[in-house]
Parts: sequence; C-alpha cells; structure tokens
Amino acid sequence: MTYFHAGHILGAAIVKVVIQGDHQSKKLVFSGDLGRYKDPILYPPSRIPKADIVWIESTYGDRKATEQKPEEELARAIRETFDRGGLVIIPAFAVGRTQLLMYHIYQLMEKGKIPKAPVFVDSPMAIDATRLYLDFHTDHRLTAMLEEEHHPFKHPQLRYFQKQEQSMSLNEFRGNAIIISASGMATGGRVLHHLFHHLPHEKNGVIMVGFQAEETRGRRILEGEPSVRIYGNEVPVRAKVYTVEGLSAHADQDELMDWAEGFCEKPKMTFIVHGEKKSAEALSVKLNEELGWNTIIPQYLESFVLFEGI
Repeated sequence: MTYFHAGHILGAAIVKVVIQGDHQSKKLVFSGDLGRYKDPILYPPSRIPKADIVWIESTYGDRKATEQKPEEELARAIRETFDRGGLVIIPAFAVGRTQLLMYHIYQLMEKGKIPKAPVFVDSPMAIDATRLYLDFHTDHRLTAMLEEEHHPFKHPQLRYFQKQEQSMSLNEFRGNAIIISASGMATGGRVLHHLFHHLPHEKNGVIMVGFQAEETRGRRILEGEPSVRIYGNEVPVRAKVYTVEGLSAHADQDELMDWAEGFCEKPKMTFIVHGEKKSAEALSVKLNEELGWNTIIPQYLESFVLFEGI
C-alpha cells in the first residue's frame, strides 16, 4: 500500500494497493475524499498514472465551484452581521474546515476587510487538530507563515475554548464576535447550544461553509425552514443565514475530472462512491462520455468479482 496526498484535510490520503498474484500484479486506487486544487493550506491531490480498478468519490460530482472568491463572501457576511450589532456563528468541521476558516478570517482582519473582533474556536477536537498543523508543518503550505509571531493559529483576537464552562459563557455574549464550532452540519456538538441561543435573534448571522447532507439540521437551516428542533425544542430561525461557497474541502466536478485525467490508461472498472444519487450519476456520465471509462455506481451490499486467477 502506498499513500499520496489527497488534499482534503491534513493527513488525508489517496491509497494505491498493489496485489501480487502468481502470474501478475494488479493496482487498485482509492481516491478517498479529494480536496481542492487551489486550497491555500493543503497540497493538491496527487495524480496516479496507472490503475486497474479505481474508486472515486462523487460528493460534488454534479456541480462546479463558484468563481467568486470565498474570502469576499465571508467578509461580506461578517461585515453585515457586525453592522447589525450581531454575533457570527459558523458551524464547521473540527478537522480541516475550522483551520481554513481561521486562515481566511486572519487574512481578512490583517487586510482590514473585516473589523478585528474576538474569534472563539469552541471545539476541543478542532483545537487538537490545529496543534497538528503546527506539529506537521511540512505537510501543508503554511510553513513560512507559522514562523511569524502572529499567524492564523495564534494572534491577539483568537481564543481557544476547551472547557465546557468557557463554551457556555458565550450564550450570554453580546457584541461583535465570531464563534467557530463543530459540527459542520449542526448534527451535534457544541455548536448546537450556540444555535439554540442565537438563532432566534435577527441581528445575528449564521454562515454555512460546507456541504450539508440531506436530512441534517444544517440542510434544513440552509433551505430556509422557519424553525429547527434543538434539544427537543422548536427554535425559530430569525438570524440571517449566509452560504459561502468555495470553502468546501471537496473537489468539484472539474477537479474530479482533472484528477481522473491524470491516469495514463483507462482503468478496467471505476466505482463511483461517496456521493448522493444525483451527483454520482452526473459524474458517471461525465467519465463515460469524456474519458470513455467503464463506470459503476454500486448499490448497498452489492458485490463484485474484480479479478480471477491472478
């Protein structure tokens, strides 16, 4: 087994498995979650030249990323919320998304595009993950930046909240501030009590920064439902909800195709995995029509014979 940069989150890997039989060897390649090609922190997904069988994710197999810069959308959402005297809440995955947000927010403050205000990272897992960026600084692009006195993961506005009491103190916080807390789809974690206390107030802003799966609380907020159930209560959604595209850690359709084009030869079979039905089908058609790949969208518990007599 050999691991290659996948670019999705720190440490994410594409896996190449070589199976040696009595007469020949076969190469299996699992894309895992593929990242963005122009991510400011992580290296792009590695290209693999040859594979007999490929498994490729399809999270964004049916869509292309917006051309607008995510920093600009993020800045606008934060400025508008601050102008209303409100608090910004950002549900974000602890590994990857939180650190990307910290990077962008720091850059925006340094450039004067948003006011300098407290930034609370309220997730023990996110804090632990952030330490890994410092420990493994050669595995991402921020090596030089992290040598400065102030950087995205250490500056005067940034506050890490590990303890539950610290987290609960934010329930009564008034004024301009940014709370970044897990989970990214608002399915659990500390972000729920922030949403519980701050969603009902019109001056506040909730910024959705990643894919929201069907049936999740984040998806319902994003789709404009008037209330969501939290802790057994129907909580009215009066805060302004923003969507910032381009911060997703998943490759879009063009980038998935770009990665597929890195193979010098067509795989014998390609399994389209990790995506909702619509996105998997769209990527399957694209790979088949443009690259001539034999694509399969496997059903739950379906099994396949990949090789015989190797």
